[in-house]
Amino acid sequence: KRPFIDTNYAAYMLKYDS
Repeated sequence: KRPFIDTNYAAYMLKYDS
């Protein structure tokens, strides 16, 4: 697993989770 991808994906989901 890549922490870089994980972090970016999490931020992406948080931004577009609305």
